[in-house]
Amino acid sequence: MRSGMKVAGAASVAVLVLSGCGAGDSAGRSPGTGNGFPTTVQNCGHRVQIERKPERVVALGPSEVTSLYSAGAAGKLVGRDDAGMKSAPYTSEIRSAVRKVPQLGSGGELTRENLIAMQPDLVVGSVSESITPESLEAVGIPMLSLRGNCGSNHAPGASDGTADFADVFSDLRLYGRLLGTEPQASAAAGSMRERIERATSTAPLRGKTAAAVIVFDNSLEAYGRRSMAHTQLAALGAKDVFGNADSRVFEANMEEIAARNPDVLMILSYSDTAEAARKKFLALPGASNLAAARNNALFVQPYEYSSQGTLSVNGLENMARNMPRQH
Repeated sequence: MRSGMKVAGAASVAVLVLSGCGAGDSAGRSPGTGNGFPTTVQNCGHRVQIERKPERVVALGPSEVTSLYSAGAAGKLVGRDDAGMKSAPYTSEIRSAVRKVPQLGSGGELTRENLIAMQPDLVVGSVSESITPESLEAVGIPMLSLRGNCGSNHAPGASDGTADFADVFSDLRLYGRLLGTEPQASAAAGSMRERIERATSTAPLRGKTAAAVIVFDNSLEAYGRRSMAHTQLAALGAKDVFGNADSRVFEANMEEIAARNPDVLMILSYSDTAEAARKKFLALPGASNLAAARNNALFVQPYEYSSQGTLSVNGLENMARNMPRQH
């Protein structure tokens, strides 16, 4: 195991599946205003000041697009940056709704200047080198990150960074409150709780060991206990062989995976087709000798299905339906 990988204690991981409470982002409303604005939101270790109800929202990724859509904000989206996902796993309803929303960064990496030119009054997305809450605050644009991304390398200084479904519900409540769409956001959260309960009711992976990995051209990474992939596997009853890794994602090697030899292996695909992702993994030295490979228990899932937003609920359902059960 590489030296940068921290190992947690032996305490079991608590999977927050149906809870809608917990340490959600808080908004403090200024006295004397009838509509709740201006307001200050505590988000990923930042105090974000929002002067008025947002009407022009930019979403920096598929998870952000779907979370905002679910919260009832489709009519407020004026820009999206999901070009990096060649085929974002949107439902047909969402794909149809966002088709006319301008795509940012389609000609290359999204720049701060391109983003500012959209004149948004709220940006929701992960921090990058050029786009940060501080850099946008300097020009009067508030920026929020999905709560499940807090504590990662892209959003330091907040909670412990463990992703779970309670984060998804917290984000929905926050967006509904800020955007004036609380009934839609509440209904979406209720529906998702029911979907999660149905997907996990039979614990379809009980008794199985499992792991989640992602393969890039020059690296292999595995997911630890702070990832949504771990939360999903645990919710379905599996024992995550990297569940003691105190990380969201970390650089791994085939020797580490072979030593744990999980019954089922989930391969996350960022932009490859399922078949291409499977072939890329099996091309790694030693991969074909794993029990999961020999027993046809490799499962490919779109990366965004194990991300921090509402798509993680779709991902959980996909896993419950389609992950191999056999040893």
